[in-house]
Amino acid sequence: MQGRCINCHISGGVAGNTSLLFTTAAGDSGHEANNFSTFETYVTTVQDGAALILSKVRGVAHGGAQLASGSDDFVALSAFLDLLDSSAGGSDTTPPIGDSLFTNIDTESNARTLWRAAVILSGVIPSDSAMAEVQSGNADVLRANLRSLMQGEGFHAFLIEGGNDQLLTDKFIQQGIFDTFDAKFVNYTNLTYDLVAAAESSGDRTPEYMWQTRHNYGQARAPLELIAYVTENDRAYTEILTADYMMANPWTNDSIGGSARFSDSRSVREFQPAVIGAYYRDDESKIVDFEDDLGPRVLQAGNLITDYPHAGILNTPAFLRRYPSTATNRNRARARWTFQHFLGVDIEKSASRTTDPVALADTNNPTLNNGNCTVCHSVMDPVAGAFQNYGDTGLYRDKFGGRDSLPDLYKFPERDRESLYREGDSWFRDMRAPGFEEAVAPDAENSLQWLAALIIDDPRFAKATVEFWWPAVMGTEILSAPEANDAGFEQQLLAYEDQQGAITALASGFRQGTTTRGAYNMKDLLVEMVMTTWFRAASPDSSVTGLDSALADAGGGRLLTPEQLMRKTKAVAGFTWGNYYDTFLQATNSNLSDRYRLYYGGIDSDGIVNRSEDMTALMSAVAQSHALESACPIVMHEYLLTDETRKLFSGVDRNVTPSLEATAGFKVTAASFSQRGSFNLTANLRSGTNTIRVNFTNDFFDELTNLSRDLLIDAVVVRNSAGLEIQRYELENLDSITGASAECGHSAFNPETGSQDHFNIFSNCAVSLPLTLDTDSTVNIEVVAWGLKQVVNP
Repeated sequence: MQGRCINCHISGGVAGNTSLLFTTAAGDSGHEANNFSTFETYVTTVQDGAALILSKVRGVAHGGAQLASGSDDFVALSAFLDLLDSSAGGSDTTPPIGDSLFTNIDTESNARTLWRAAVILSGVIPSDSAMAEVQSGNADVLRANLRSLMQGEGFHAFLIEGGNDQLLTDKFIQQGIFDTFDAKFVNYTNLTYDLVAAAESSGDRTPEYMWQTRHNYGQARAPLELIAYVTENDRAYTEILTADYMMANPWTNDSIGGSARFSDSRSVREFQPAVIGAYYRDDESKIVDFEDDLGPRVLQAGNLITDYPHAGILNTPAFLRRYPSTATNRNRARARWTFQHFLGVDIEKSASRTTDPVALADTNNPTLNNGNCTVCHSVMDPVAGAFQNYGDTGLYRDKFGGRDSLPDLYKFPERDRESLYREGDSWFRDMRAPGFEEAVAPDAENSLQWLAALIIDDPRFAKATVEFWWPAVMGTEILSAPEANDAGFEQQLLAYEDQQGAITALASGFRQGTTTRGAYNMKDLLVEMVMTTWFRAASPDSSVTGLDSALADAGGGRLLTPEQLMRKTKAVAGFTWGNYYDTFLQATNSNLSDRYRLYYGGIDSDGIVNRSEDMTALMSAVAQSHALESACPIVMHEYLLTDETRKLFSGVDRNVTPSLEATAGFKVTAASFSQRGSFNLTANLRSGTNTIRVNFTNDFFDELTNLSRDLLIDAVVVRNSAGLEIQRYELENLDSITGASAECGHSAFNPETGSQDHFNIFSNCAVSLPLTLDTDSTVNIEVVAWGLKQVVNP
C-alpha cells in the first residue's frame, strides 16, 4: 500500500479529495504508523470497506488497476484485510479471485510472431533464414531477431505514426504553426517577408508555398522526430521530456536560427538536434518595419534570448499549439494532456462530476474554492502553472516586454475590476502556484524543465509510456475498467486485470532495464511488448468457453493501419497502390497513405483522431479496390524483373500455366540439318494423357531484307528413366498423329536430304503432342531441331 496507493492518495495528489489520504516520509516522520492507522480506520468504519478496497485495487470505479485478482499480492491484501476486519473477504460484494485470462490459450509460434512484428514494426518481411532461426531457437533468439527489426525507414515510420496517434501534431503539416505577425523568431519573420516580397514581384508563389510547407512539416514533426531520435539511438527514453534541444529539418532550423548541421541541407526529412538561437523579446528594443502587403520585417532584433529553456516535447511549438490555451483555460489543456501522455492519468476520469446546479452555482473562484471543482483542479492547475511562460499559441513569454505570457484580460480587466496583476508576475494570483502535487516550482524561469524532471522520476512515467505505445503495437486501445452493471462484467474485469498486470510488469522492466543497455530503453520495451501473450495469443483451447469478449483485444487478429497495409503490400509484392511523389515534402505517397487513408480507418490528426479497430463496409470497399487495382500491375511488374529479384513468381515465365508440370528454354544456334541439335527436358508426369508443347518464342522477319527466323523440328522423342524410347513423333506427319495440333507452321522439304522430313514453325506459336502414360513416370523429352535463315543475334 505504501508503494502503490501513496502515489495518488495524498494531499494534492490525483486522489487527494477522497476519504483515504496518506502522508509521505517528507511530510511526516511517523508516516508508516499513521498510514496504517488511517487504513485500519477506513476498513473498519466504512460500510463494506474491505470489499470496496478489494474492488478498487482491481480497477473497478478506480483510476486504474493495481492488483490482479489472481496475483499473490491480491491474496496477501485479502488476508491482511481479513485480519483488520473479520467481515472482510466474507462479504457477498467481495470480488472472487479469478484465473489468468490466458490459462488455456496457446501462444503463436516464434516464426509467426517474428513475421507479424516485422510487418508492424518495420514494414518488412523477415528473411527465410531469420524465420528458421527463431522457429528452432528459444525466447532469447526471438528477442534478438525482434530487436534487429528496429532500424531503417520502416521502423522510423512506425515511431512517427505511433507517436502522432497520441500527440496528433501532424495536424500542422498542412497548417501554419506561427502567424507571421506574432512570431518572435527573427529568422522566421524575415524569411517570410522576403518570400512574400519575391512572390509579389514575380507573381510566382511556389517558392513561398514550398518554404511554408517544408517549415510547417519540420515544426509539426519536431516532437515525433525527438521520440524517433531518442529511440533509434538507444538513448534513455526520459530524454523526450528533458532534451535541451528540439529536432529540426533545414527549413525549421533556418527559421529559428537553429544550431543543427545537416548531411543534406535540401532534405525535408532529415532532422537533427537544434538549439533555438533567434528568439527575441517583444519589447522596445526591437525595431520592426511593417508593410500592409508584406507584413513585418525585423530591422533590429533587440534583446535576443540566447538560452531558450528547452524541455523536450513539452515546449516544442507543435505540442504547445496542438493544445492551445486561452485567457480562461490558462494552460489547463496542456496540463491535462501532460498527465495523460506522460503519467497515464486521465484527469477527466479521475473523479465524478456533479450535475447539481446548486453545487455549480458558486462564482467565488470555484476552481480554487469549490470542492466539486477542486477535486480535479487541485491536481491539474499547478501543472498548468508550470507552463506559465508559454502564451496561448505556444510562444515563449509572448507579451510586450518579453517577461510573461499573461493575457491582457487578466492584467487589465474590464468593468473597472481591480487587477490582480503585479509587476514581475508570471502566473495568475487567483490560481494555485505552479508545481506538481505537493511540490512548488522554485523558479519561474525554468518551471517546465523542473516539471519534466519530476515527471520522469515518477514511477507512473514508465507505465504511461507502455500505455502510450500499446495501441501502436497491439492495434487496440487500452481497456477501461468495467462498471459492475456492465454486460459480461466478470469477463471484462478479467481482461482488464490481466492487461493492467502485463502493463505494470512491462513498466517495471522498462524502468529498471531488461538488458545491459539499461533503464528506459525504448527498443527493449517494444521487444518485451511483442513477447507478451497480449501480442502472441493464438486460438483458445476448444474446451474453453465463455472468454470470447475477454479475448477480443488479444492476439494476432489486429487490423493494420492504412500506412502499415501500404508498407506490407510493398514488402510482399513490391507494389504501391496509387503511387505518386510529393515534390514539396519529398515523399512518396499512395492511395492508402493519402487519398483513401481516412476511408480505411486512418486519422487526419485534427477532426478525426481515433483509428478504426474494426473493419467497416467502407473499409471493405477500399480493401477490395486495393486488391482489384493492384493484382494486374503486380503481375506485370514481376515479369519485368529478373527471376532472382522477383518476390512472387520466381522460377516462372510466360509459358507457365497452372497445368504445367515442367518447362525449360533453349537457344537454337544450329543453322542446318547436318548441324541440328538435341534439346532435353526431364519431367515427372502423371499417368494418363499429358501434352507436350514445343514453343517458338522469338520469331523475326524483315520485309526490306526478306530475312526471317524459323524453327525447324526434325523429331520429338520420349524415353523412360531407363533410356528406352517409348514414343517418337515425326512432325512431317503431324496431321496423322491423333490429338496433335499446330498453331502455325507446316511440313517442309529438306534440300539436304531431298525429302519432306521436318516441320517448319515460322511464327511465335506452339506445336502440341499427346503423350499417354500407363503409370506415373519420369521421362526425358528430346527435341531435335535447327534454325533456318538465321539473322544476327538469333
